[in-house]
Amino acid sequence: MSEQIDVQELGPREFGVRVTQGQDTTDHHVVVTEQILDELLLDEEDGARLVHEAIAFLLERDTADAIPDDFVITTLIADHEDFLPEMRARLS
Repeated sequence: MSEQIDVQELGPREFGVRVTQGQDTTDHHVVVTEQILDELLLDEEDGARLVHEAIAFLLERDTADAIPDDFVITTLIADHEDFLPEMRARLS
């Protein structure tokens, strides 16, 4: 199934995400911490790209309905041991 991921910056390191999967649309609020930007050697302006790739990562494992409505991106590190290596590969 194809999906569309739209990321909009709401404020510093804070993003709104709309995911469209077929007929279903979900909305999410994602916060990016300085910690993860530092860990991935990214600048603040890379936040939207990180959020897009993180959502794509989650969609490869589950449906958009399974993605939390509101979360801090660092929670994905604890939930998915391959998250950081995957983000390094995607964002390098």
